[in-house]
Amino acid sequence: MQSVGIETLRQANRALGASLNRLRSFRKVAASAIPQEEFSTLRKEVGRATAAMRNIIPNGYENGDLEKAIAEYQDVVRQLAKLLPLIYGALLAHKEKLKAALDHVQRVEAWAETNRGSL
Repeated sequence: MQSVGIETLRQANRALGASLNRLRSFRKVAASAIPQEEFSTLRKEVGRATAAMRNIIPNGYENGDLEKAIAEYQDVVRQLAKLLPLIYGALLAHKEKLKAALDHVQRVEAWAETNRGSL
């Protein structure tokens, strides 16, 4: 059972590393270009790594496997922290897009209600 926890942590580390690489590529373009799925992936993988860390029993690992997996996770978290301004900007941009879409829907709804008799 212990190996399941450390393997889950390793998988989450790999997935987070890949996600970080994709996010870094958005530094050169507008933060609003970051797909919303990236945020879901980040949240899911951080949650998965956190759960794995809670379930790992620190005894029984050879060759520093546990320490290596934890150090890798800590490194990923540090790298993620450096990208937080980019992520925050992207989330704000997505929020503005959603506000604009909602505003448009409300205007169309009001127009349809006003013109109900003439349609």
